[in-house]
Amino acid sequence: MGTLLELENTLHERKEKLDAACHEVIQNFDPERKKAALKSIECALESFLNSVDRLCYCIINKHLNEEQMKSEYKEFIDDITNNFKNENSFKGYKNISELHKIWSNS
Repeated sequence: MGTLLELENTLHERKEKLDAACHEVIQNFDPERKKAALKSIECALESFLNSVDRLCYCIINKHLNEEQMKSEYKEFIDDITNNFKNENSFKGYKNISELHKIWSNS
């Protein structure tokens, strides 16, 4: 249970950083600041997806109860996969893709 809470906390923190970076891009019209903010988005997104991939790894490898996790996270994993599947950088997150495939076929 502690592991799950730590993973969820990490996901939440990294999602907040991603949201803040997105807000920074929207608020800045200065090209240099916008460029820096876009780089922050890239870093925050990578960090967030790493956390999601780690969660998926734990589910796939039975460190967490799959049935419970499926009821809690299926829609979340579907949304992430659908939003980022066309991004070249998303291909590195094999656990997200694998879990999405497993849950889509069940």
